Amino acid sequence: MEWKADFKRAVVSFKQGRLEESLGLMNKALQNGGDQQHVVYDSRAAIYEKMGKVREALMDAKSAIRLAPARWQSYARASRLFLQIRRFDEAQKMLDVALPKLSSADTQGRDALTSLENEVRETRRRYTCHIGTLPTELLAEIFQYLVDGDSTNALTVTRIGRHWRNVALNTPSLWQTLILSKKSPVRKCERWIQRSKGRITELRLLRALSNDLDWKPYHLRGIQWEHLRILRIEELDIAHFLETENIQFLPHLETLDIKDTAETMFRSHFIARWGPTVQHLSIEGTRSYAVLPFQNPYHSLLSLTLRRVRIDTLDNLYAVLELNPQLEVLCLEGMVETFDNRPKSDLTLPHLHTLEVSFCAPTVFTFLALPSLKKVYIRGGATIDAILKKLLDNGSQSIEELSIIGCALSSKLLIGLLSANPALESVTLNHLASTSNPVIEALASSQSDTILCPSLQHIDVSRCPDVSTGPLIRLVKSRLPANEHRSDEDESASPVAHPIRTLKVDGCPGIEAKFLPWFRERLESFSCVYATRKEASWKR
Repeated sequence: MEWKADFKRAVVSFKQGRLEESLGLMNKALQNGGDQQHVVYDSRAAIYEKMGKVREALMDAKSAIRLAPARWQSYARASRLFLQIRRFDEAQKMLDVALPKLSSADTQGRDALTSLENEVRETRRRYTCHIGTLPTELLAEIFQYLVDGDSTNALTVTRIGRHWRNVALNTPSLWQTLILSKKSPVRKCERWIQRSKGRITELRLLRALSNDLDWKPYHLRGIQWEHLRILRIEELDIAHFLETENIQFLPHLETLDIKDTAETMFRSHFIARWGPTVQHLSIEGTRSYAVLPFQNPYHSLLSLTLRRVRIDTLDNLYAVLELNPQLEVLCLEGMVETFDNRPKSDLTLPHLHTLEVSFCAPTVFTFLALPSLKKVYIRGGATIDAILKKLLDNGSQSIEELSIIGCALSSKLLIGLLSANPALESVTLNHLASTSNPVIEALASSQSDTILCPSLQHIDVSRCPDVSTGPLIRLVKSRLPANEHRSDEDESASPVAHPIRTLKVDGCPGIEAKFLPWFRERLESFSCVYATRKEASWKR
């Protein structure tokens, strides 16, 4: 019975918080005959538990259970220990064994086990990944939703956990967008083709890829080209590779985006061969004169973007537009050519809703009729009066967004265009010399019965030196919801104007600083930066 003395002293040390001393005495008790006493193992397990040594505590709890399998206390301790290391199934199993061993009169013990069981259940709920219990098909569908928004999410979900990684790697549709740049293009190409089973639907070959000496077009072998829908190429030539692979037709190609500055004829042949199926075509920077008109005509285009593309004559551009009457978006930059044979009548694009023009000669639009425009963006150019007049003459009355930046124009023509488009919601006039203030005056005027642009809510007149405070205040005031001074006759004569929500007047020195708080109180968003950080050391 020598072990009892050491055991009692160990219990006293434990109660006083001297854990190391208590552990030493408990070990001594085991050596002196206590190795067949469940209470010694259970007590040492309590010491280990207090010291944070869960593994050792579990081993002693197991020994205590072996020596006294009818006692519920050791099972309860084992359950608590399993709970600490988040082995919830084992913790619950110990409780299931402990509960039947309680006597019906031991209400205190039953309350303790019930409380522990609730703790196990709540902790399991907090730490359990419920999404991991979903069927694999449903989890893959959720991943697909993430990847559709951003293709890089395919990699993100593989790093969450083993289960997610296995599901992602075995879902080919998550790997159908292949973007190759300077970062490990050879390895990435191989892995994406393998994971997608060759069914790449979007292929992007970025400019930085041309600087990688290890990557060659033949690394694209394995792609099932009949599945490709989007192809974007920057400064790279894969035409020869496609010819060697005997790829003559991409039956489902919908988007073709080419960016390069190479003086090469391959672009014209490359672009021409995919014409029949392409709906979205963008060509930027190519210097090959043979690009337009296309040898293999494009007749299904919904959007066409031509930036800094050299063409012989505007006849070629009009030939393309004439073949695509269903065109919805047209973006042109740097078109300064003229006609060889002027059209006899206007070319109407009845479905065109977005027009983006940068540094183009007005001649481009002389014979275009665009009755359904909703968004118009014009940047640069000596004068755009001819474009504005053409829009007026065509009867464009559905414009909702108008942006004019860095152009010379007549404020009278612009006001006329605004008057013809009551659905206009957003106006951007930037870097204009003496046009913006007359436009603001017209929008703020209440002399006529008709409100000019009653749907207008967003205005940006940044870097227009002629803009001043007074007209802007009158404009905002005239459209405030609290403006109830109008009579019933006024209400019936013209629609109630929407309040101005956002106003941007950066770089406008004519705005008086003392009125800035007034604007901020009445607008959802107001910006007035008098100078950039580079231009000055302060801003308002």
